Amino acid sequence: MRQIILDTETSGLDYDKDRIIEVGCLELVNGIYTGEKFHKYYKPDNLIISTQSEQIHGLNNKFLSNFKTFDEEIESFLSFINGSKLIIHNAQFDLSMINNSLKRL
Repeated sequence: MRQIILDTETSGLDYDKDRIIEVGCLELVNGIYTGEKFHKYYKPDNLIISTQSEQIHGLNNKFLSNFKTFDEEIESFLSFINGSKLIIHNAQFDLSMINNSLKRL
């Protein structure tokens, strides 16, 4: 069975306004890490990353400015997780952020 351990970092804590700025995923098959991973940074559209968020994850607008947005790159993320069981530490928050991105599209 394929499982994906998933974590996101965001520009802030507002489900509607803020954006995903980093995604990290590790692939497990039958509970064993396969070495496959998905890791990408994203710029937060035209939003300013909150000071509180930057203190947590260390990411800032200057560093992220040359990356595409999560919304622009969501297809590669969806391809990686396709059909897999997700293991998410803060599932309600992460899934809300992902689902809001899908709604915008």
